[in-house]
Amino acid sequence: MADLPRFDPDADDDEDDDASADGPWPIRLAPPRGVDGWMRELVAGFAQSAHPPAIQTEDDEVVEAEDSGLLEAGVMLCLHQRGAAVTAEAVGGLIEVIGEMVGELTSMGPEWERLSQVPPLAFTIYYLWSHIVIGHLTEDEAMEVVNAATHRLDEFDSDGSED
Repeated sequence: MADLPRFDPDADDDEDDDASADGPWPIRLAPPRGVDGWMRELVAGFAQSAHPPAIQTEDDEVVEAEDSGLLEAGVMLCLHQRGAAVTAEAVGGLIEVIGEMVGELTSMGPEWERLSQVPPLAFTIYYLWSHIVIGHLTEDEAMEVVNAATHRLDEFDSDGSED
């Protein structure tokens, strides 16, 4: 898997968007441990993906999902599940970064493009990428979880939104 960019929520607009953050984003709730923990969280998140919860930001704004797509749902649910303490600007920036990464799926190989065509797996990718970018999951761990999700599709509810 290619190195994924880190989005720095404190970076000035003049800085490169792909610059590494100084460290993980501040969170209130630890991420799951192990593949089974991630799978439980992914299955529950996918079930909520049609209507992800709003994010209360540290600058006292409420950010709601603007569309019903899986990408935005994956990002919003990542931040919600971690209790991320970030600004509204950071939420929008993370959605933008993940969107750019999705645009590069074809360069990652046909298997990644095929994964993105299966709604539970697309949600899994967006959700895990969000965790990687905010510094709370490694790429190796994410690959392990994606591999498990491809073999455990029957655990996902089919009520997730379409992207």
